[in-house]
Amino acid sequence: MIESHGVRARALVLALLTCLACGHADRAQAAATHERTCSNGTSLMLSDSGIGALRLGASVDAIREQCVVFRDTVELSAVGMKQRVLHTQLGPAMMYVEIVNSRVSRISTTSPVLLTEDGLGAGSSLESLLQTPNIVGTLVNNSVVVRMPNHCGLSFQLDSNATRSVKLSSTVYERALRKLPLSTKVERVHIVGCTMKH
Repeated sequence: MIESHGVRARALVLALLTCLACGHADRAQAAATHERTCSNGTSLMLSDSGIGALRLGASVDAIREQCVVFRDTVELSAVGMKQRVLHTQLGPAMMYVEIVNSRVSRISTTSPVLLTEDGLGAGSSLESLLQTPNIVGTLVNNSVVVRMPNHCGLSFQLDSNATRSVKLSSTVYERALRKLPLSTKVERVHIVGCTMKH
């Protein structure tokens, strides 16, 4: 009876120690994942050159060190070309990172959570983009991609359902943009780097 009680006690202690070890491993794994959130301790506002650890020109190795990459695949880019793309996450936002020569060439997101300093992002209306003068769009695969002087490294892709039925030239100036429904939403934001001349 006493021996049986001792065996049960040892088994209980062993189970408790195993459970504690598992909990420690789970916490360590969670901490490691938390450290690889792409945020890099920086502001999570959309900028002309990137967001968090996702920066134009960064190497694939650097992205993998700081972010959890869910998919590394080949898919069609915004301009209809096959492109290597990493799927990763920044906070609650899914990010699509286009790679050329093992470096980041373009970053995009469809998440309304990530915004510019003045509150623009996926889900913003065309009307809100038109508050800035001298914006211009480019017709790409039946979708209009808008560039703005005050966000020269960003482009705002409008909902193609609202733009495909309107006859537009390859360059869509502000006057033509105002003929589109002002409620047309931005469906994707691209970080492409600043190439506009001031």
